[in-house]
Amino acid sequence: MLLPQRLVKTGDVLISRSGTLGLSIVIPEYLKDAVYGSYFILTRPNKEAILPTYLSLYLNSLVGKLQTEQANTGGIQTNLTIPVLESLLIACPLLETQQKFVDKVNQSYDAEDKYKQLLEIAKTGVERAIETDEAIATTWINQQLKALEVNLS
Repeated sequence: MLLPQRLVKTGDVLISRSGTLGLSIVIPEYLKDAVYGSYFILTRPNKEAILPTYLSLYLNSLVGKLQTEQANTGGIQTNLTIPVLESLLIACPLLETQQKFVDKVNQSYDAEDKYKQLLEIAKTGVERAIETDEAIATTWINQQLKALEVNLS
């Protein structure tokens, strides 16, 4: 039987307690009610004080990593404990400022996805130009760019 306390909810933050110490992720809607392993620490942030995505970004940042590395326990197999997590200093600006950080990071992820798609179109376009001719490749590239533009809107 599954224990309810071992199930995650949307917006929970899972933090790696060993291995990639302190690495964190926010639970999306599609993973709601999933079971998490003992190698994670579950935190359920008070959303009136800190946004889950902001908390995860902070923990995954250089400042968060340096704090978790400095405070970890264990010799060969390092470990992160709940008291160590509770002792971390987390810059917690107003929610609207936190949201601005989250929005900027999401914009960078979107830009990275678009870059990858454009790079793939360019590579395939060059291959088509070599295999067939430049006019056919240019037409194909323009079609792909229009489709990409529609998908991004």
